Amino acid sequence: MSESLRLFLVEDNDDIAFVTRLCLERAGHHVTVCHSGTDALIVLSQMPYDLVVLDYFLQDMKGSELLQRLRCDGIRTPVLMITAYGDQQLAAQVLREGALDYVVRDQSSAYLNELPKRVNEATIRHRLQQTNNLLIAGLESARDGIIITDLQGIVQHVNTALERMFGYSREELIGMDAADIFRSEQQSTRLVDDMWKTLHDRRSWQGELVNRRKDGTLLDSSLTISPIFDGRGQMTHFVGI
Repeated sequence: MSESLRLFLVEDNDDIAFVTRLCLERAGHHVTVCHSGTDALIVLSQMPYDLVVLDYFLQDMKGSELLQRLRCDGIRTPVLMITAYGDQQLAAQVLREGALDYVVRDQSSAYLNELPKRVNEATIRHRLQQTNNLLIAGLESARDGIIITDLQGIVQHVNTALERMFGYSREELIGMDAADIFRSEQQSTRLVDDMWKTLHDRRSWQGELVNRRKDGTLLDSSLTISPIFDGRGQMTHFVGI
């Protein structure tokens, strides 16, 4: 059985709200029903929920307006929008407006069979996004320069501290060969060769380097580079600090 979620259903049609709530509760979730966008704004400003299941067409406002007002009020609860059957243009629009996902309501109500799965998928996606945002914020807050490259040493990501250290903008650094960043005439080729051999042996490398900033001045740095592995144990990237 999947995790029990706290869901907030915004639907102004009593019959649709009833069957939707029943469908989600049978899947093990706790469902609170609200019948208007105005009331939804009040409740969501006071109570936390894992996901909002929102009908696009409400009597007092459209789902897009409610999405906008939630964002303006700083309410970041993820939203799964339910749109009208056959309106794919509207579905694309609600994603642009900030909905995490959408489900198309068909006339036979077969969408209810899919809804619990889509609710779980949307919640997982939102949590992954939150984790990614936290990791990115952590990288940007670090005082040490951080660089991520592919296995050929091509720069994929840098943080603000590394930009300041070397004097290059992020746009200049991304796509560069890291060897051009961490190399100067003061560096021995033996040291660089040892670094690559260690990394390709799937081990971390640590050493002292003399680099050259964009303005030509030299920079002494202590660098640690480690391989990044995927779930199968394959090396995918290198991270340098």
